[in-house]
Amino acid sequence: MMSATTKAVSIIDRKKNIFKLQQGEYVAAEKVENIYMKGAFLAEIFLHGESTETFCVCIGVPNKKALHELAISKGIEGDFSELCRHDTIRVEVLSDLNKVGKEAGLAGFEQAKNIYLDHQSFVEKGIVTNTMKIQRHEAKKAYK
Repeated sequence: MMSATTKAVSIIDRKKNIFKLQQGEYVAAEKVENIYMKGAFLAEIFLHGESTETFCVCIGVPNKKALHELAISKGIEGDFSELCRHDTIRVEVLSDLNKVGKEAGLAGFEQAKNIYLDHQSFVEKGIVTNTMKIQRHEAKKAYK
């Protein structure tokens, strides 16, 4: 016979793909990354959070064509690496990600509050597995 104090555990993702934020909320990074990939600008993405922080940050490798089109629409010139460092581009990409996340029903704590755009792919950095999954520990070290 089960008592009234029975607790249930529901598994939402693999342990290594979940991190806890300062306020105690758990974030399933892969779930958020999959939602963010529906946005217009990123080809690769890595969402990260620390238990000492109240927010998530995102590292992304932009889609070159989409980034150049965005730059033209904003009147910004430069090569791909310069565009990745441009504040207006960064803010626009983050805004698009948060719009996509909001439409998908992500909670505020799951949304990235900042983004770093890298011109070098994760493959070139050596932070993906043979099956093209992000190696979170290696990515964390690479972008520390």
